[in-house]
Amino acid sequence: MRSTSQNRSPSIRWRIRLSGRCRLDMTAADLTLDAALSEWSAQYGDHTAVTDGQTAWDYRQLYEKTLVLADLLRKRGIVRGSRVIMQMTNTVWFPAVFFALSRIGAVPILCLPAHKELVIGGICRNAKPAAMIFTRRYLKFQYEEMAQNLAAQYGCAERLFFEDEFAALTSADADAALERERAVTDLPSADDLAFLSLSGGTTGIPKLIPRTHRDYLYNARVTAERAVLSAESVMLNILPAAHNFALGTPGIIGTLMCGGTVVMQKYPDITEFFANVEAYGVTITSLVPALVNMCIRYRNLFDDDDVSSLRYVMVGGAMFRPEEAEAAERLMHCTVIQVFGMSEGMTFMTDCDAPEQVRWHDQGKPSAPEDEYRIVDADGNDVPDGEAGEIIVRGPYTIRGYYENPDANRRSFNSEGYYLTGDRALRTPEGNVRILGRVREQINRAGEKIMPAALEEWICRSENVLECAVIGVPDAELGHKICVYAVTEKPMTLQELNAFLKGEQVSDFYLPDLLRLTDALPLTPVGKVDKNELLRMLEQEERS
Repeated sequence: MRSTSQNRSPSIRWRIRLSGRCRLDMTAADLTLDAALSEWSAQYGDHTAVTDGQTAWDYRQLYEKTLVLADLLRKRGIVRGSRVIMQMTNTVWFPAVFFALSRIGAVPILCLPAHKELVIGGICRNAKPAAMIFTRRYLKFQYEEMAQNLAAQYGCAERLFFEDEFAALTSADADAALERERAVTDLPSADDLAFLSLSGGTTGIPKLIPRTHRDYLYNARVTAERAVLSAESVMLNILPAAHNFALGTPGIIGTLMCGGTVVMQKYPDITEFFANVEAYGVTITSLVPALVNMCIRYRNLFDDDDVSSLRYVMVGGAMFRPEEAEAAERLMHCTVIQVFGMSEGMTFMTDCDAPEQVRWHDQGKPSAPEDEYRIVDADGNDVPDGEAGEIIVRGPYTIRGYYENPDANRRSFNSEGYYLTGDRALRTPEGNVRILGRVREQINRAGEKIMPAALEEWICRSENVLECAVIGVPDAELGHKICVYAVTEKPMTLQELNAFLKGEQVSDFYLPDLLRLTDALPLTPVGKVDKNELLRMLEQEERS
């Protein structure tokens, strides 16, 4: 996959330790995403940068495609400061378009394939895009009509692109386009807005999260170091590339930064996932727990794929139970790196060489030495180690506010500049963070406080339960009833579930009041269980 030539210039500011582990010089903090890709192109040359099974580009080819795309987009009226809706799938064109827009100084708004017209229309009203880039179809959904409607509604019809057009559009006059683009000198700076990502909430229109070139490169750098990425790393991207986890934590950018190879998998198919691990010699991947559980079930049935190259599986985005971590390591022959991160910035990770107790139970420590966090009670006072509270964070790559949203800023940041995550956590005696769930998910049942994550963990100890989610249902007498949605191997009654929980010595006030069996739990666009949708499902059931 890679040539043996190193092609490294002494002037390059990115350096690799003798051990091969990625270690980047702080002078890289002055680079933009485009300038960084230019240096990686000079440094890594004909090493394979990205492939999607149909097309493969080395570092020079990726950068040249970026330049040709930048010239094309400029000619179509995209300029510095233009906001661009970008809803693309996992192909080689995603990083090429992303870096091309960053070179222009335009601001891509990274939408996930799961976002449809209601959400994207709301984003358009807030961000007023100048252009739009879409896929035509994905997982049986036809995006083309939606894209045309949005483009007409928001004045982008002349600057509407589809990802399957770029191969043809960049093949004509490529040499002249390269010459024109290399002559451009009006380029963005490191502190300019690089892109807008979307908050991972489950209600309303997502908030827009502003990331600069400087902070996002640093984000990718420190997480790449913690994941011990190197020029020998092969990162398999099965999560949507617009997801923060897949893009830069360390994701695509962190892998390219270290000279590795990114394999873009378009569809979330587990059979294809393991085929790609074997075919490309994948060494690391990032998954949400729902995908990990699919991998576990697959490997319990089929274990003939060669996964010997796979060293690390990074897991984040939702609660991850210790037994799931143990099963993933045992069946996938890898080391789990737990990740607690947020599109707003700060990322906690377990170390690659952490003991099992830490890897399976905790979410690690902050990625950067400058990161700060506190665990506080409802009054904002720090709680002792071992006690639960809300985790609040600030640091060099954590945002100071949402884009054009003062109301959300007042709710989400305190006077000291800490971002209020809304996540409930504790600090272990070893200094690791352990995430316990969402502060606002706490269920108050007849005065007793129930954390859904704790009950979910107990329920999933049953061999019959594959997945579950616990929600609080408003009730006039109790305050809330406890409702469980579960995916099971065979039918289960509420009485059977509660008998199991009693056998596990679970307190009576934790026993569920309602049980609903389902084939699958609904997920948000970023792969978290959509508990608001579960509540809507229950309300609809009660109305019918």
